[in-house]
Amino acid sequence: MAYLVKEIFYTLQGEGLHAGKPAVFCRFSGCNLWSGREEDRKSAICKICDTDFVGTNGHVGGIFEDAVSLAHSVNGAFPKGKYKNIRPFVVCTGGEPLLQLDMPLLEAFHDRNIDVAVETNGTCIPPKGIDWVCVSPKKDTELIIKSGNELKLLYPQEGFEPEMFEKLSFDFFYLQPIYSPKLKENTLQAIEYCLHNPQWRLSLQMHKILGLTTNISTILKGLRTRLLKTLCAGYGFISSLPCPLSAGLLSTKAPTRDVFMKGKMSKQGAFRF
Repeated sequence: MAYLVKEIFYTLQGEGLHAGKPAVFCRFSGCNLWSGREEDRKSAICKICDTDFVGTNGHVGGIFEDAVSLAHSVNGAFPKGKYKNIRPFVVCTGGEPLLQLDMPLLEAFHDRNIDVAVETNGTCIPPKGIDWVCVSPKKDTELIIKSGNELKLLYPQEGFEPEMFEKLSFDFFYLQPIYSPKLKENTLQAIEYCLHNPQWRLSLQMHKILGLTTNISTILKGLRTRLLKTLCAGYGFISSLPCPLSAGLLSTKAPTRDVFMKGKMSKQGAFRF
């Protein structure tokens, strides 16, 4: 079987329980709920997808003729070094990865000691033996996968409430604010719901907050500036105001809380973005 892959890239998982964990993402082309083309969005079953999964023209994307060749490419994306005791972790995503992820590919990953996670809409039957199953149910579909490791619900959706899924057999339940022009409002609603319903946890798209991309060099190049801006805003500073925080972050000695607080009145040091 040939596999159509949009992109393969090494990054940090940005969502759910594994947020912050280094992983290779293998994004399969195609989905059973939307064509991926904007002109079809209004008529699609899933209208809130924010991912490009069309074609095979992404980073290290392509048509892989067999499971061994795809597993080899995924394995090659992991850094090679002294951490031989750390098992590689691949996140199979899409689109809908279970349209293509089958037993031969799963076995090829496992033969290379790669732990396999899948992010699925839950409408397809998965092969047995996947190490981590994350299901993100979609409105107006039949949910086939009713047990797994993680259920991640995009929130809020009218008529598609978290209560509908609370009795399913998942280890963890997450609410993830819908990424849209109403992101701030959606996030506040998700926070409020989690506080009143502690079975649910908040999942933020860390990769979007930090601007992580498919290229590790690009990730590192812009991360310092983004981190400074995020911390500056978090402490009530404006990027153009004097603050010693930048000096602290750009040195090997981390600034203390006193340094942060004094920065509101200090005229020494300034952010340079």
